[in-house]
Amino acid sequence: MIKLVPESLKKLLREGYVVKFIGDFTDSVKSGDTFIVERTVQVNYEISVILPPADTTTLDLSYLGLYPESEKTLYEILVGLKGGKDILIYPQIPVGKYLWRLEKSLMTPNPAVESLRYLGKISVGDSPYNDPRLRIHTIKDLEPMIFRIYNDGSDYEKIVLKFLVNKCRIERTTYSEKIMREILHFDLLRW
Repeated sequence: MIKLVPESLKKLLREGYVVKFIGDFTDSVKSGDTFIVERTVQVNYEISVILPPADTTTLDLSYLGLYPESEKTLYEILVGLKGGKDILIYPQIPVGKYLWRLEKSLMTPNPAVESLRYLGKISVGDSPYNDPRLRIHTIKDLEPMIFRIYNDGSDYEKIVLKFLVNKCRIERTTYSEKIMREILHFDLLRW
């Protein structure tokens, strides 16, 4: 679903790869469903955001068109960041539920609280523009993923988000001996 991956695991899905979904994603994609990748095409997409100091904005990845409209399509997205060294990004799915938090009550990312500002954040160094390490998988009708973006600096900051979208045509299969990638539901990432 979403993961920071090292270089060795950054390989994109390609024709013949089998993916297996772990957890119930949508009404049509349930836990254990497997799909074979029939075709792929890569599409680059960039957006930039300029924020004043100590300000936040949100980006809805589904609103940006980074969710497929066909049940036969899987988007595998690598996100690279450049620019604002003081920009912090907090992924949420669904809205208001942070992916990376701690179990103790109130241990969720919060840019307004200094002790929680660096909890569960992504910055330029975590997924550089030319070496993207943040990988996201999206399918039709999946809950929207939100990036809450915060400027931790003392001046205006600009950040560029480069999305390398590996658009995969998928077909349901029962073949499960050679699963190349397991895609975990976001609730399983948040245990």
